[in-house]
Amino acid sequence: MSKKSRINKIKSKIQLWREEGYNVDEIEKKVKTYEDHELNQKKEVGESVKYFSNNKKILAAIITIFIIAILVIYWNSGMMVPNTNETNENQQEELNLEFEAIRIVENLSQNSYQEVYQKFNDEMKNAISLNELQTAWESIIYQYGDYKEIKSTRKTEEYGYQIAYVTCDFETLGHLDIRIVFDENDMVAGLQFVPT
Repeated sequence: MSKKSRINKIKSKIQLWREEGYNVDEIEKKVKTYEDHELNQKKEVGESVKYFSNNKKILAAIITIFIIAILVIYWNSGMMVPNTNETNENQQEELNLEFEAIRIVENLSQNSYQEVYQKFNDEMKNAISLNELQTAWESIIYQYGDYKEIKSTRKTEEYGYQIAYVTCDFETLGHLDIRIVFDENDMVAGLQFVPT
């Protein structure tokens, strides 16, 4: 499965789990279980190949069938098997940052400002105090109405920073993006509220 299609598949599962009422920690566990299941399937295929390695004809037939199965799956659903651990690590890092962004928004919505503030890097802590963070969130609630839910997330990279956009739905004015910038240590280096 390509990196993009794998992430999109996991994002759609995350959205479904959100709609079913799971919290961030439960969703994170479900994603880990899902990824472990995929990894175990790959390992089982590898162990089967080792078992039949002494008989080259059987091995050749199994490999041929396996390749045909992959091509059929790819043709029918656009999926491809990832070929490196580095790709899996990058995908996991992207998901971890999106989970962290979701956790930050949920903490803001629950008035857990200290939890959010602990994720700020030193530059952010020098730029904004805990009280200013609280005032900023309360100002958003005053303008946009009560926070309702997270609608979607997306991640980009700009100037070496990983940026997560969390699109939220508010009672009065609807959607607003919360833009969270992460530094190289996955600490919050920026937090902005931008129109969707």
